[in-house]
Amino acid sequence: MAYNDEKILPILKISKLSQLPQKSIVSIAGLLVIKQRPITANGVTFLSIEDESGTANIICWEHLYQKSRGSLMIGNLLKITGQIEKNAPLVNVIAKKIMDLSYMLTEIEQISSGLD
Repeated sequence: MAYNDEKILPILKISKLSQLPQKSIVSIAGLLVIKQRPITANGVTFLSIEDESGTANIICWEHLYQKSRGSLMIGNLLKITGQIEKNAPLVNVIAKKIMDLSYMLTEIEQISSGLD
């Protein structure tokens, strides 16, 4: 399946990624826990995001990093849409689109504080 920017995909739990076929197009969301941009990686940025079910490794090519730089610099909660790349036992997501959802953290905090 080719990536289509117009298609809205449901956000999957990170733990489900390993169950999907190679090259599946997925959307996941989670807290940005690691961002690495090694000099030796030729402009590739490596991200790790985490949800309640696990951690996902994200590969972000230079052109998308430049396009999404603002979200990656200040974002805490990210939605990543991309293509699954399996290299047993690792599962990576090659990012095609990055969206900053950090504004939702305030809403989540308000909802969870109302549950006490």
